[in-house]
Amino acid sequence: MSDKEQQFTTQPHPATTNNPADLVAGKTPGLVSDAAQAFNTPGIQQIGSQAAAALEQPKTREQLQEEFKKLNQ
Repeated sequence: MSDKEQQFTTQPHPATTNNPADLVAGKTPGLVSDAAQAFNTPGIQQIGSQAAAALEQPKTREQLQEEFKKLNQ
């Protein structure tokens, strides 16, 4: 640490007005703008058979336990 004393400042609030109507839906990103859009999704995404064949096999329970032991020594 340095010999200087710490300084703290307050940051301004991001609101530009004091009007709650400025916070209407559509002005904020993500699901906050329209929560119902969470159900309007394109559906299940499936990868091609070539990409699926390139994936490695999932580890067995025993392999995972060995990894756990190695990492926690």
